[in-house]
Amino acid sequence: VVKFATSRRELLMSLVKLWKSLCGRSKEHSTAEKSSRPGSSESLPETSASTGATTAGVSSLVASEEQVPAQAVTCQTATSKKATSKRATPKRRMFGAGPHAGLCRQLKGLEIESVLEISIDDGTRALAVLEVLQKKCPQPVRYSAIDEFELGGNSFALRDFYRLLREHDIRPQLFPETVDNGLRSVANNLGAMDLVLIASASDRWQNPVTLHLLSRITHPRTLILHHENDAWVRFQPESGSLKRAA
Repeated sequence: VVKFATSRRELLMSLVKLWKSLCGRSKEHSTAEKSSRPGSSESLPETSASTGATTAGVSSLVASEEQVPAQAVTCQTATSKKATSKRATPKRRMFGAGPHAGLCRQLKGLEIESVLEISIDDGTRALAVLEVLQKKCPQPVRYSAIDEFELGGNSFALRDFYRLLREHDIRPQLFPETVDNGLRSVANNLGAMDLVLIASASDRWQNPVTLHLLSRITHPRTLILHHENDAWVRFQPESGSLKRAA
């Protein structure tokens, strides 16, 4: 009986070992088959990881592409707003303020085709006056000036003044002479003027000789304005001389 029990126990132990060995082999076989198959479960983690990275990359690219048009639209909107604000802001005119405002107010609305300026000062008055007069004149206003420029001690040279006018599409006729000689040249070459602006000192033109020469370049409707005490006052030809008008 004891031997039978012992042999039975050994038989059971042998069967257990055999079963374990068979189970181990089956596991190895199944693992080998799974690893040999394409798209096996072991390769899935790498595939899923790479798929996740690819999805993340595509999402970031889509997001960046969506952001670029938005930024472009924002830039275009800001640019258009700036352009609109620039167009909406009216350009400040020379005659709206500054030292020539009073003179330009007197000339506003007048139909004047020719201007003679005696003594140009710094040259800005000519630009302001012509800007006002051109609004009522269908053709370019003819501009001429008498000044000794650098020869008479003016810091504004003849060449610089001419360049300034040409930059504003003005074709001037300049006479770099004294007042009397310049009036003779204007009378011989241009004739009567519609507007005469005199910025020279009174003692340089309020004398019989100069007044006579001045009468040669005027007609009955000529407007003569003289700068006196920081204001522009009107003069009117009468009997071969100039009489101050009220």
